[in-house]
Amino acid sequence: MMWIGTQKFMTLEGSILVAALGIGDGLAPIIGRYYGNLKYRFPMSRQKSIEGSFFGVFLGTVGGIYGFNRMLGLRDLSVQSMVCCGAIATFAEAIAPGDCDNVFIPLVMHFSITHYPWLMK
Repeated sequence: MMWIGTQKFMTLEGSILVAALGIGDGLAPIIGRYYGNLKYRFPMSRQKSIEGSFFGVFLGTVGGIYGFNRMLGLRDLSVQSMVCCGAIATFAEAIAPGDCDNVFIPLVMHFSITHYPWLMK
């Protein structure tokens, strides 16, 4: 988070990373704890719920990107780009080894944005 705050402050990539980590990953355990009935687990990761991953990470990331870009006065992303970023964040959260998702999600999102610039359209 220090790297995001100092190097990506008030940028489009920074708002995507903070939305994925701050809102999406923050909502997932809360929703999963109260509403999570369908559990899954990837190798080397913890057990998670489909409800927490979809409603928390995916929808939280998409909504967070939209909200942060509006609040910060940044340009809007296309719906396709927001959905792709939400899907990447959800996948990264699902396969994150152990309790390393707070490091793993921003790294995966950063490298995805760097290697696929169409995500910033």
